[in-house]
Amino acid sequence: MGQFWMNKMIILFFFSDGTFYLWETNTWTSEPWSSTSGFVKGASWDPDGRMILLAFSKSSTMGSIHFASKPPSLDAHLLPVELPGMMSLTNSQGIEKMAWDASGERLAISFKDGGDLYWGLIAIYDVRRTPLISASLIGFIRGPGDNPKPVAFSFHDKFKQGPLLSVVSPSPSTQKCCMLYPMYLEPLSIIRV
Repeated sequence: MGQFWMNKMIILFFFSDGTFYLWETNTWTSEPWSSTSGFVKGASWDPDGRMILLAFSKSSTMGSIHFASKPPSLDAHLLPVELPGMMSLTNSQGIEKMAWDASGERLAISFKDGGDLYWGLIAIYDVRRTPLISASLIGFIRGPGDNPKPVAFSFHDKFKQGPLLSVVSPSPSTQKCCMLYPMYLEPLSIIRV
C-alpha cells in the first residue's frame, strides 16, 4: 500500500518496502528512490517547495530531498538531517510522527520507544533552511495525565501570529475520548537574541 504527498509540481509516492518515487506532474516522469532506513513515516514540503523533509521508520535521523533545479527537473539529492538530542536525551529508536509548520521555522517530532521519563514527549526544533536543512532542539512538550502519548499533532497553516501546534492526546479520565491542546510557539524573531 502506498501513500503520497505533493506540491503543485512534484508528487512523492512511497511504499512500505522502503522504495519511494518522485513524480513531476508536467510530463509525468518519475525517479525511483530507496532507503536503507526503512519506509517513509512522514513527509513535508518546505514553504518554497525546494525541498522535502522525510522521516523514516528505522532511523532517528531524518532525510531531506533537495532539488537542484526547478520542476519539471527531478535532479535532487537525499541528505541526512541530524536531530540533536534525540538519541542521547530520549533513548528513542526512531521517529513516530512529525509536523513542520508552514513557515518552515518549527518542527515537531514524536518518538518510538524511549524510557519512561520520555514517554509521550514531543520535541520542538528550530529549523534553518539555508542552504541546507538543519535543526536545533528548542525543548519538549507533553500532554497531561498518565498516558500523554500523542495520538496526532499538526501545525495550523494560517495562524498569523506564529507557529500554533495542536496536539490530540488521550483524555486523562478515559481512553475513549481525546483532548485537543493548542500550543502557541513564539516566532523566531522574538526568541532570537
